[in-house]
Amino acid sequence: MEFTIELLDNNIVVLHLSGKLIGHHQIQPIIDPLVEHIEEGRKHFVVELSKVRLISSVGLTILLTILTKSRNAGGEAILTDISSQLSKLLIITKLNAIFTVAPTVGEAVKVLQKMQVTERILSGEEEE
Repeated sequence: MEFTIELLDNNIVVLHLSGKLIGHHQIQPIIDPLVEHIEEGRKHFVVELSKVRLISSVGLTILLTILTKSRNAGGEAILTDISSQLSKLLIITKLNAIFTVAPTVGEAVKVLQKMQVTERILSGEEEE
């Protein structure tokens, strides 16, 4: 398993995962940097999965942890570029009701940018 983290200009963090998400030893190396981003005020994440070849229950735990930490901070995590295998797995586990899925990183970023605008309006930072 390999991953890279990309910080976009709009404080959206894109996590690019690849390989196999199957081992418990993979959880902390992925989650710890994301927690740092949350502590620095970045709470919206895109999890790009186009190069993930295999995902186990541990991989689902990683995705759920990202989602939970993001939402607990008032943000969101969106999965993108998921394979048909992962799509079926999300349906079987009923996690498709929990995760937001977008076809591409670009589409996910658009959704998160709209959320950021709404947050600013609701907090009084921006006029409609």
